[in-house]
Amino acid sequence: MSVEFSIILTAIMLVVVMFVSLAIHIATTSEVQQAAHDLTRQSLKYIDLGLEPEAVCAWLQADMLEKVTGQLTFIDPAQVQSLTCQIDDGRTLGRVTLSYSIDGSFLDRAVQVFGVDLKQIERSAQIVL
Repeated sequence: MSVEFSIILTAIMLVVVMFVSLAIHIATTSEVQQAAHDLTRQSLKYIDLGLEPEAVCAWLQADMLEKVTGQLTFIDPAQVQSLTCQIDDGRTLGRVTLSYSIDGSFLDRAVQVFGVDLKQIERSAQIVL
């Protein structure tokens, strides 16, 4: 009976770890999307000044990135790989793309157990100007 219990317990623990890892991945992805959305909204004040996309991104990274990501549970501001901004030629549409690295984190190690290789989460948001 104890041998059967140890086999079943191992299987159950593996399933629990899988679900916890999946939940953390979904939460992290959701927070990266939320950060991209918030940064896109914050970009309006810089776009209204007539700045080019590179300057908008520089201001967002300097002024807002730490404030926005610092309030989120699963995101570490130091793990943000890149922040890119695009503004169309007519200045009617703005887009911010955020790339977040999970390389070396608990989430990365947990999903590697199941043969999944996720190193980066990239999400973007756009706003009509």
